[in-house]
Amino acid sequence: DPPLDSRSWHDNSVHALALTDQNDEDGTSTLTLDIDHIVEWILPPGEKFYRFRIAPGLLRFFGVFGLKIAVDYSVGPIGGTPFQTDRIVRSEVKTTYGTEVRWEIPIASPKGEITFSATDWSLTFTGPVVSSDSQVLFRPISRMDV
Repeated sequence: DPPLDSRSWHDNSVHALALTDQNDEDGTSTLTLDIDHIVEWILPPGEKFYRFRIAPGLLRFFGVFGLKIAVDYSVGPIGGTPFQTDRIVRSEVKTTYGTEVRWEIPIASPKGEITFSATDWSLTFTGPVVSSDSQVLFRPISRMDV
């Protein structure tokens, strides 16, 4: 399993998100994103279009606080598709209370961004890696099991 920084998060589709494990004492929770993680982009010789090795998964961030979500579906004909991440940026920020790990997930399509502070993360695949012409694995809406 490559670490977060070694993975490409570009064009990973997000089908759903959930906040669970609320900790009222700390004011934190777990943020779970139901994603299609593109494991590998493949450009076959002589082809113009990529193929993808892709797997469904749950991307979790633990100890989340300061969550901001902005997604603008009002521009363009993309209202019926999952939004897609551009990348994930993790940085350490010094505050008056100590050092926080800030996370930024710019959204490639439609425009938007998810930002928050969190203590850790995990990625759990919920199905096999498959070869596909599409960046999106379609599945029932009730699949997310957090």
